[in-house]
Amino acid sequence: FSSTQQTFASYPTDTTTTTSLQMSGGSNPDVDTDGIGAGKYLLFLVMLVNVWAFSIPVEFRRAQFCTEEQVRLNPDSHCITFENWKSGIIDHYANGGGVDFDFTVEEGNKWIGS
Repeated sequence: FSSTQQTFASYPTDTTTTTSLQMSGGSNPDVDTDGIGAGKYLLFLVMLVNVWAFSIPVEFRRAQFCTEEQVRLNPDSHCITFENWKSGIIDHYANGGGVDFDFTVEEGNKWIGS
């Protein structure tokens, strides 16, 4: 070796250096670097909306929001204004609505190939 080269044994070591390998916070429960703590509330909300969406009547679940003009021009489509959709949902629950899970698939749906 020349006088300018050093071996690994001669480099100073620092045992207090933290590494990026410990991403989960280790023994510190207040650190949430993986996002599970905050994400569980979002997951609960999304799951609640999905369960609710399958419990409303099919004509509201399959509806596509359109303008009043689009509804007039395409009366056989699933177009509905947001106000009509909202009032239909309110009427559904006001008349006793209830929960009726419906997982049927529309006939002639382009996504299922029939």
